[in-house]
Amino acid sequence: MSTRKQLDDFINNEFAVNTGLPLPAGDAPLLSSSGGIVDSLGLQKLIVFLESDMGVEVRDEDIVPETFETLDALWCYVESRTADVEAS
Repeated sequence: MSTRKQLDDFINNEFAVNTGLPLPAGDAPLLSSSGGIVDSLGLQKLIVFLESDMGVEVRDEDIVPETFETLDALWCYVESRTADVEAS
């Protein structure tokens, strides 16, 4: 399974299914403060998933709305953090 599909599946299963809403499009709001499906507690769950299941170390300074604003923004962050690890 691709890592993008793994991320999409997690967000769909953990958040979209629970709200009865479809998985947001890549450029649609992800955070509930902007009309999306992930609230503050869900954001914590998402960060734990990124770190434990996807091997992405989420730095404190990266926990800002821009990182999690949309699926596309989150995916760019995951790719950049993965590239940082591979370059080390």
